[in-house]
Amino acid sequence: MTMNPRDYDINELEGGEPFKAGSESRQAGSSAADDVLRSNQYRELMQLEAMTDDLQKPYLRSLPDSYSAEVVIFEWLEYLVGMTGFKGTLEALRYYRSIGWITDDIEKALGEYLRSFDEPNLNESSGLNRSNHQLSLVYVAKLAAMD
Repeated sequence: MTMNPRDYDINELEGGEPFKAGSESRQAGSSAADDVLRSNQYRELMQLEAMTDDLQKPYLRSLPDSYSAEVVIFEWLEYLVGMTGFKGTLEALRYYRSIGWITDDIEKALGEYLRSFDEPNLNESSGLNRSNHQLSLVYVAKLAAMD
């Protein structure tokens, strides 16, 4: 089931209960490792949000000009391409722009970065789910905090 990132934003995640291994809040079909990953994502988002004084959409208005930012960019894009291929990654970036996570210029710049990737052999992309979008929001917040 694909979740709509419009259903939540960084402020909504703040009040959410982290997923804990063995808890009743575990999503159907998720493993303890998935639960730990989600919990870590929530924690990282909250830490990044605390570092930001004036949080407004779009969250990411410019890409930081540093080696560490490029590492984060390539890590994020590699994750998205591995999950959903080039087309799905471009669709995700377009969607993130439409909901105000990134600007049009950021979408274009990330599209340029994608040119350096090899497309993985994907059987059939099931799209991105809430956890995938959540992780993208973590990457957006990391990059915004670096700027």
